[in-house]
Formats: sequence, C-alpha cells, structure tokens
Amino acid sequence: MAFARIRFWLAITFFVLEIVNADIMCEVAEDVIECSNNDTSWSVILEKDDIPVNHNATTLSLSSCIIESCFVNAFENVPQLLQLDLSSNYFENITAGTFDSLTSLEELSLSNNNLNYLPADLFKYNHNLKALALDNNVLSRIENGLFDSLPQLSLLDLSDNILNGKYLHPQLFAYNVNISTLKLSNNFMSETPWNLLSYFHNLNSIDLGSCELEEFPSFLMAPNLGTLNSLNLKNNRITKIEQVHFEHLKNLVILNLSSNNLEFIGDNSLRALTNLVMLSLDKNLLRTIPKGLFTRTTKLNLLNLAHNMITTLPDNLLMKTNLKFLNVAYNNLTYLQTNFCTQQKKPVLKFFVFSHNPWQCACLRELLREVKQLHLNYDSKVFDGNRPVCATTSDYTCKREENLDSFYVDLFYSNIN
Repeated sequence: MAFARIRFWLAITFFVLEIVNADIMCEVAEDVIECSNNDTSWSVILEKDDIPVNHNATTLSLSSCIIESCFVNAFENVPQLLQLDLSSNYFENITAGTFDSLTSLEELSLSNNNLNYLPADLFKYNHNLKALALDNNVLSRIENGLFDSLPQLSLLDLSDNILNGKYLHPQLFAYNVNISTLKLSNNFMSETPWNLLSYFHNLNSIDLGSCELEEFPSFLMAPNLGTLNSLNLKNNRITKIEQVHFEHLKNLVILNLSSNNLEFIGDNSLRALTNLVMLSLDKNLLRTIPKGLFTRTTKLNLLNLAHNMITTLPDNLLMKTNLKFLNVAYNNLTYLQTNFCTQQKKPVLKFFVFSHNPWQCACLRELLREVKQLHLNYDSKVFDGNRPVCATTSDYTCKREENLDSFYVDLFYSNIN
C-alpha cells in the first residue's frame, strides 16, 4: 500500500510539471517561433521539449513567458537561431553551456529579468553575437572574460543594473573592439577605471545617464574615442566642464549634459567640437555663458539652456552658429541685445523658446516684435495676456545693463509673489 501511495504521488507530481510546461504555447511561421505562457500563476523551468524541433528557425521569442530558469540543453532543438529573446522573465542566473549550441546567434536579449550573476564562460561559443541586452537586471558585477568570446559585438546594453564602476576590470572590453553602442545608464560609474574604454576603435554612442557621476569621467578622455558621435551624461552631478574633457571627441554630434549641477563652463570647453549639432545644458546651475563658447561650433542646430539661472547671453551666440532651435526658458534673463535674432548671416532659426524669464517689459516688447517680423515659432501661448510675463518701472525703456539685472529679477518676482 505504501508503495502504491508513493507511485500515485509521483504520478501527480509529473502530471503537474507537464501541465505547467504545457502552458508555454509556441507558434511557428516559417523560420520564426513565437512562444507565450497562458498561465501567469506558474513560473516555468524551460526544457528542451518545450521548444519545437526546427533546424531552420532563425528567430525565437520567449519574452514574458514567466521562465525562472532553463535546462542547459533547452535550445538544442533550434541550433540555427540568429535572434533569441528571453526578456521580461524571472531568470536569476543562467548556467554555463546554455547557449553553447547556438553558434550562429547574432542577437540575444536577457533584459528585464532578475539576473544577479553570469558565469565568465556563458558566451564561450557565441562568436557571432552582435547585439547583447542585459539591461534592467540586478547585476552588481561583470566577470572579467564574460565578453572575451564576442569579437563581433557591436551593441551592448548594461543599463539599469546595480553595477559599480570600480569593480569593472580595465580589460573587460579588451576583445570587443567593434562595439559601437554602449549603454551604461542607471548604474554607479563614478570610480570606473580610467582605461575601461581604451580598447574601442569604433565606439559611436555611449549612454552614461544617471550614473552618479560627480565629475566628468576620466575614461571618456581616452584618445581612441574620436569616433564617438553621441554622448549622454544626463542626470548626474557634474559641476564643471573644461576644454580638456573634449579634446579627443572631435566627431561628437550630440552632447547631453542636462540635469547636472553645472556651475562652470570654461571659455574654450567646446573648441574641439566642430561637428556638434545638438547640445543640451538645461536643468543646471549656470549663471553665465562664456562669450567664446560657441566660436568653433558652427554646425550647432539645437541648443537647450532652459531651467538655469542665466542672466545674459553671449552677443554673438547666433552669429557663430547655425541654430534652428534655441530654448532659454526658465532663466533670469531680463533683456537680449538689440536685433538678437537677426545675427545669422543666413537666417535659419525656426524655433525660439524664451518664456518664464523676468523680462523687462520694454525689452520683451522689442523681442516679440522681432520674433513676429521674422515669422519665428515661439511659445506664444505664454504671452496671451493671462499671466504676468514681465516687470517695468515708470521709465518704460529697455535697459541693457548687467548691473541692473538683479534689480529687475527682484522686481519681477516680488510682483509675482
């Protein structure tokens, strides 16, 4: 009788496991396999038999299938895969050897899981991998050697983990010279080794937003980074920018420094950035803009200076650039120079945002007249007469004198309050 009860219990156990894994349903359309899990109350341990045998399949999606782990041979039925999507599951770790049979794999997504560890030899046989997404996990370290077998890797996403830069080995990317896009945002990168990026030859874009950086990172000043086109440093705590920071970034097109603590920008900080097109300096603590800052940035199209404490703009700001979009809203501007918008030799300015400044009313009237004459798009709804937009004294003239800035700023806000 005892033996019968044990046999009955085992039968129930195996039946339950079969039912659980049977909830993964896969649809096959030529070389694409799309899988889903219809029962969200159970997590799944992925087995080899859960995936249809298809030696011609090149794409397999197991996204959002509530998979918590998989057997090491889980993907042997689909050896020709080029794309594998395991995103939005519950993986905490993956056993070495799991991807060994996928020697042709080019794209792998493990984003949005609970991964806290990856063995150094996990990608040992995935030499053709070009795109790897490990974002939105809980990785605190990356084993040195993890990427050594990926010489073709061009896109690596490590954003939204809990990585600490000081634990990243300087040779972590020694064999990944072809990486063009590197995403590291929402990690802790303030103590990263200065030579972490020194092996790259084709780096085009790097995202370091929300990385707890208190100063411009030394690892971005490597001479091999001349290929960089896009640099995101948004939402850090950087306080100053100097010329030495950008000396080797001569091909930079997009630079985002918004939401930092910038108080100081050196006169020649952007001197090397002759190809710069978009610059975001909004949401900082800037009070002045150096007059020579844009002398060499002749290709600049978009400049965002909103949400600072700027009281004056350089007289030659538009003269030296090809700005099409300029945002100076939410500063402490009380006036602009006469005919500010007509400085460009070939007028290309299309959008000018200048609301929410403590304007002198006489100066604002001149600016609005100029903007309308040039048919520029501007934030006109703010100037509809329904809210205070300027301050004035009995002497209704535009006074372009820096020593009066604080007077008009105080006058404006005292009237608002």
